[in-house]
Amino acid sequence: MPPGSPALRGQRESGRGGRKLFADKACLTCHLSDGRGRAPSLNGLYGAKVLLAGGSTVTADEAYLRESILDPMAKIVAGYQPLMPTFQGQLTEEQILNLTAYIKSLATQPVPATGSGIAPATGRK
Repeated sequence: MPPGSPALRGQRESGRGGRKLFADKACLTCHLSDGRGRAPSLNGLYGAKVLLAGGSTVTADEAYLRESILDPMAKIVAGYQPLMPTFQGQLTEEQILNLTAYIKSLATQPVPATGSGIAPATGRK
């Protein structure tokens, strides 16, 4: 997409709206960027494999993010307690999309050494 395209501009605006919503809904009190929170850091999450309680993994795609926002008990990240409240019925579709866009925007942020929830690399090629 060209830098000035309406679609890209819309994604950036959604990310900004999502960042405000992330703060307004107090998500940042648990999802700390340094990995020291009661919930995993979201830096570098989008597109990564997430290690779940029980040992399985899931790709952090849009479907996973949506499910985690609306039904956070569906897939618990390994090493974390199931503390996150559901936002089912509390967010509009636009707000869910904005939060998802914001979390996606964090994909390029530095992943903390601990506290990310991202599955360790397996070393397979």
